[in-house]
Amino acid sequence: MARSPLTLAALATSAVSGLDVAQARRHSAGAHGMFDSALIVTADNRTLIIRVPNSQSAETEQSADLVALRALTAGNRSRLPFDVPEFVGQTPIAGTRAIVYELLAGDTFDADALTGHEGVAGSIGRGIAAIHGLPTAFVGTAGLPQQSAEQCRTSTIEIIDQAANTGYLPAALLRRWEQATDDDALWQFAPTVVHGSMSADSLLITDDSVSGVLGWSGLCVGDPARDLHWLLSARGEQPKRRSPRTRLPGRAVIPASRNAPCSTPSLSWPAGCCTVHRLATSPSWTMRW
Repeated sequence: MARSPLTLAALATSAVSGLDVAQARRHSAGAHGMFDSALIVTADNRTLIIRVPNSQSAETEQSADLVALRALTAGNRSRLPFDVPEFVGQTPIAGTRAIVYELLAGDTFDADALTGHEGVAGSIGRGIAAIHGLPTAFVGTAGLPQQSAEQCRTSTIEIIDQAANTGYLPAALLRRWEQATDDDALWQFAPTVVHGSMSADSLLITDDSVSGVLGWSGLCVGDPARDLHWLLSARGEQPKRRSPRTRLPGRAVIPASRNAPCSTPSLSWPAGCCTVHRLATSPSWTMRW
C-alpha cells in the first residue's frame, strides 16, 4: 500500500533536523510506481521531495543516484549549464531509506516534444556535451564504474548475446549488430564521463532550455553514445506536453559530436549544429546503439 503524503512528511522531519512542514502532497512525476514520493513545502518556503523505494531495484537505483550526487562536487556542478539535485537528508524505514532532495524547477516532456523545438534541442546538446566534458578523475575517486572503449565493446557484445539467446532477436538485426561490434573503427573513441541513464524523463525544461537533469544512478566513465541512444526514437513532432506551462513548437537541432559531422547548411544555426536525425543516424553513434 502506498504511503500517504502525511506519512512521508513525518519521515522528512526525521530525515532533516528542524524541518517545519507546512504542506505535503503526492508527487508521482518520473516515479513509475518505483517510489512513494511527496512534495514538501516548509514553513520557510523551501520545496523538497522525499522518496521511498518500493522494491530492491528501486533501492539500488536510489543508492547509486546518491553516490553520484555526492561525487558531483560544487566544482563539477559549476561546469554544468543546469542544476543537479541536492541531497538534504535521509532516514531509515522498513529496511530501506527515505531520501530528501531539494526540488528542481522545470517541466518534463516526451522525446518528440523535446526534439521538436530548436532552442530546447540545442540546450539538450550543450548540456550533454558539458557532462561529457567533465574531468574523469572524480568518477574513479568516488568508486563509480570506468570502462575503456574495448570494455564498452565487450559489454555490448554480452548484451547482444543475451538478446540473441532469447530466440526473439531478428536475424538481420543480429547481423547488423555483429558487424558493428566487429568494426574496430567504431570503437576508437575516448571514453568520457556519461550520465548513463539519460532519457526524456531526466530533463527539466524552463524557458525553452534545460534547467535541471535528474536520475544520475548510471554516472560512469564510458561510451558517450550511451547518452544519445534515447534520441533514436524521437520524431521531432509537435509536442505532447506533460505540463501546460511550456510551449515547444518547431524543429530540432542539437550540437553534433566530433564523430558526427554535419552537412546541413540550410539550417541557419552555428557551425557544429545539425538535425537530430543526422546525429542519431551517424554510424559512429547508431551502430554502437
